[in-house]
Amino acid sequence: MGNKLTYWFQIHTGNVYQDCSQADDQLKNMIRIMEEFRQTDQLSGVLAGWGVSPDVYAILSEKLREWKVPFIFKTAVFSEIEEAGKFVCGKQLEYEPMFDVRLEPAKPYHLNEQENFLFRCPSSMLNRKISEDFALAFLEQIPFDGVFLDRVRYNSLISGISGIGCFCPRCLRIYEEKGIDAEKVRKILLETEENKKPIPAVYEDGRYTFEDPDLDAFFRMRTEILTEAVSAFAQKVHARGKIIGLDLFAPSAGYFTGQDALSLSGFVDFIKPMMYKYTFAPAGIPFEMPYVERLVSAGERDVFKADLAMLKKASCAVFPGIEANVIDPICKVSAAELGQTLEEIAQMGYTEVVASWDMNQMPRTHLDVMKIGC
Repeated sequence: MGNKLTYWFQIHTGNVYQDCSQADDQLKNMIRIMEEFRQTDQLSGVLAGWGVSPDVYAILSEKLREWKVPFIFKTAVFSEIEEAGKFVCGKQLEYEPMFDVRLEPAKPYHLNEQENFLFRCPSSMLNRKISEDFALAFLEQIPFDGVFLDRVRYNSLISGISGIGCFCPRCLRIYEEKGIDAEKVRKILLETEENKKPIPAVYEDGRYTFEDPDLDAFFRMRTEILTEAVSAFAQKVHARGKIIGLDLFAPSAGYFTGQDALSLSGFVDFIKPMMYKYTFAPAGIPFEMPYVERLVSAGERDVFKADLAMLKKASCAVFPGIEANVIDPICKVSAAELGQTLEEIAQMGYTEVVASWDMNQMPRTHLDVMKIGC
């Protein structure tokens, strides 16, 4: 094994008002792990959120500032922060929903008590403002160095082809103004779901191109809506002298969540593509790609290697996200598999990775593999 990698660690503090305050032994364990990696010059930064845990953040912030290590507030944007309005202005705010292909409010994908994956419309200025105000409030109250945006997307295809959004009245007007025949798009998608015949497409640089002009324009318009939302968010963060990063799908799956990784990279300081090879839950490559392949036929490829190679074209720093924890039954990566992943990433020229997705669930064996470097 050759050059050492450096690591960003993630700390999950639960949903907005969920009681996920860290016990003293957990805090001590996290600081001990960070100290270990700092001593070997392998600690790049920490991403923590998105619960309201000021005591935890204050303790971690003090320690990381002493070490001159970036401390970033991790927050959801279009899902999972139901009580953000209550935190910001003292009252519950109603999000504007996302509508699926059947013109019905999008349904959640329930993973566990903390994660329902109920997505709201990204074109809604109200939805954007709620998430922006929530994140910016933390920058004002805690000496975070920036913001890391999670759930900055539409539904993924795990909701089915008919779950693709958004077809709310506002989005339909946007499509109409752009000359996109939304009814034709809906018909194509519903027929594809019914006949189970994937649509031929060409994949290049994290984007899919379709022969039908309306279908092609529809998916590109969604990426433009999401990129514009990120651009506006980034301007507010940068105006405060802070940095901003994005949690993104592997581009091969991310395009169908509205994420155009290369375009998004032009507005932020770093991106973390979730290159999860062993996760059978949302964002995991083996979990998401079978759903993508039901919609499109774009040729076989090694998603992990092909997408990481393509991301060399990004306009910002790229820190690949890899599984470093074991969570039964959705992620059972072994220490040997983790070591192989790290070696592949290093061979591709990356030097910093994000150890996902919760420091408190990383086995000692896995931490030791990371400290050895590759």
